[in-house]
Amino acid sequence: MNGFLHPLLPDEKNIEIRRDLCVYNSCLFLIYIFGISLQCEIWLMEIPSAIILDILSRLPTKTCLNCKLVCKDWYQIIISNEFADLRSSHCSYLTILLHGKFYSGRYDFLLFDLDRSSIVNEMGNLNVSVDAMIRFKSKLTIPHHKLAVINECDGLVCFKSSEQWSPYIICNLLTGQQVLVKQFRKPSCSVEFYGLGCCPVSHQFKVLRILKFNLSYLCVAEIQTLGTNEWRTIGDSPVNDQLDMSGVFLNGSLHKYSYTDNCIWSFDFGIEQFWQVPTPDEMKREYYKGVSVFYSCLCFTSFYENGQFEIWLMREYGMKDSWVKQFVIHLEYYDSPRIPLLQMGTGEILGCRIAHESLGACDIESGSWRSVMIRGQSSFKNEELNLIRSLSEDIPSSIIWEILLRLPIKACLNCKLVCKEWYQIIISYEFANFRSSHCSYSTILLYGKIYNKKKNFLMLDLDKSSKVDEMGNLSVDVNALIRFKSRFNTSHDKLYVVNECNGVVCLKSWEQWSPYIICNLLTGQQVIVEQLPKSCCSVEVYGLGCCPVSHQYKVLRILKTKGTDNCVAEIQTLGTHEWRTIGDAPQFQLRRSGAFLHGSLHRYSYRDNCIWSFQFGNEQFSHVPIPDDMKREPYTEVSVFHSRLCFSSISESCRQCEIWLMKEYGVKESWVKQFVFQIESFAHRMPLLQLGTEVLVSYSNSVRLGACDTESGRCKTVRVPGVSLSQVMVCNAKFSKF
Repeated sequence: MNGFLHPLLPDEKNIEIRRDLCVYNSCLFLIYIFGISLQCEIWLMEIPSAIILDILSRLPTKTCLNCKLVCKDWYQIIISNEFADLRSSHCSYLTILLHGKFYSGRYDFLLFDLDRSSIVNEMGNLNVSVDAMIRFKSKLTIPHHKLAVINECDGLVCFKSSEQWSPYIICNLLTGQQVLVKQFRKPSCSVEFYGLGCCPVSHQFKVLRILKFNLSYLCVAEIQTLGTNEWRTIGDSPVNDQLDMSGVFLNGSLHKYSYTDNCIWSFDFGIEQFWQVPTPDEMKREYYKGVSVFYSCLCFTSFYENGQFEIWLMREYGMKDSWVKQFVIHLEYYDSPRIPLLQMGTGEILGCRIAHESLGACDIESGSWRSVMIRGQSSFKNEELNLIRSLSEDIPSSIIWEILLRLPIKACLNCKLVCKEWYQIIISYEFANFRSSHCSYSTILLYGKIYNKKKNFLMLDLDKSSKVDEMGNLSVDVNALIRFKSRFNTSHDKLYVVNECNGVVCLKSWEQWSPYIICNLLTGQQVIVEQLPKSCCSVEVYGLGCCPVSHQYKVLRILKTKGTDNCVAEIQTLGTHEWRTIGDAPQFQLRRSGAFLHGSLHRYSYRDNCIWSFQFGNEQFSHVPIPDDMKREPYTEVSVFHSRLCFSSISESCRQCEIWLMKEYGVKESWVKQFVFQIESFAHRMPLLQLGTEVLVSYSNSVRLGACDTESGRCKTVRVPGVSLSQVMVCNAKFSKF
């Protein structure tokens, strides 16, 4: 050792020098850094740069950071691309990045190195020297607790918040450099997959994202090279089933397992193309598969319900025959998939549990899994480690859509408050449109006095499990009821519901020329449509509708000239404050409103014995074909039942109420006589919801509820406890303003 420290003369053997450097490099650096010997500085200048590079590439991270401060030559070596590439293959250390919350209260990053000599003691503590830990005080533009680590690429880390269209933060924690990659919202798309990569030729870093068109399987890949601030579309993407939102980078490509294709897809950042990584023939299709990097080899893990956990390694990248089933571990119980990080000398595998995002050690022989804490953790909370990303970020947007579409209204209102991404989904036009076909709940709008107090609206969700007890009471969970405190210029006692259109309700008083109140009860928005009296006319029919193309809401009214049978249709688009005459209109009797479906308002005409339809797109009237055996009856009404056009016809001769459904809209042959009910009074039975063998109906001009038995045809009155009804109808839900 003493001979090694003595300055060497040029004529001494360089071979011996190099050998001694490899053996004693730790001591050499220690003496040099702290300046114990000035002679060492002169002697180190004689060492070839290739040897210095080889030595530095084998040092742990914290030592490399210290060595950057030694001299300009070492600084230039350590910051070079060659050093980073060489260190990944030469260094025996595995660098672990932890993202979590310290006891001081703030989220931050912790980095340390492990090797095969690392052990986990009986107490589950990982032997990490406190001096070896690197704690960062990085200043990111978004608070740390809102960030998740997407992936790592050649020392750079990609961060993102849980909001779908939030920017990507590309950061080098060791240098403090960061770049913001912004994205602009595309309402018709959702971001399904993303990740950071690097071109192996140009060394340019790029961000890949895959956009999926809502409620379809079409996916498009876009990419942005850092510094260009421009997203480029590079073509269709084969990856369309995301249970993970990011992948793993290796050999210039980002890798992701696809359950649909049962393969590993790879995106090459050099040629910017997708290709399949060959997989072993015995690879089974499993939901619990993960792709990672283990000892610089591509690795995938399979987790089976019987507790078997397999770790496969691709020894030679791209070669199918090089796949090796490295470990087969029989875990004690079915839990969650693991990602291997390091095989320790004790025979255990250090890994992380995806679901719980925590460190653990798995014994290869026994299959036991135990949680791992970091030794000296007096300043770190292990249970709040965020090794990969938050759970909400893992769920693809298309799956969130499918879940939210099936929730009852009150749950959707609560989900609007969860995050901006869910808020944007729920208030979108597509959400309201698709919910009517996906949701198993039927929303009932009640208008009346609640507990003998002020008249107001009440909304509740019912499904096929809803029941009417022997006393005729509808079983409704009080927590499921939505009570509104709506305020109108007209007293509630004078108002009635004209009709409902896509979640928006049209209200009016009984006075003929009173204004129409267009209201969304779920948002509180309301618009007043005024009418000026015309002494020569009377208002016969009116209703609210929506153009299926422009999504503009319109109010239709039919005016009849006094003393004649001439009728004229007028329409006002909300926001224009102007009534437009659109031409002659058919003549109707008795009823003043209709049923809105497929962009049209429908009404029965006794004089013409047909169903008239007014299309709010082209603003024209047309006939809806009716069954040949439909008789002319004065007591006929049109409604919507389970998203189908429906009419109820009462026969005066045999006291029967027939319910007809048009199974396929616009097709005459699709009319089906769905129900026949026996009645005692001439009041329509308009079906609302089928409850087992009973059908929940409204009758007596929609002011009462009833239940009709489909087998016996008998009907009984139904009550909602605490509610004195004035009107009842089926209503859609619209969570945004119109």
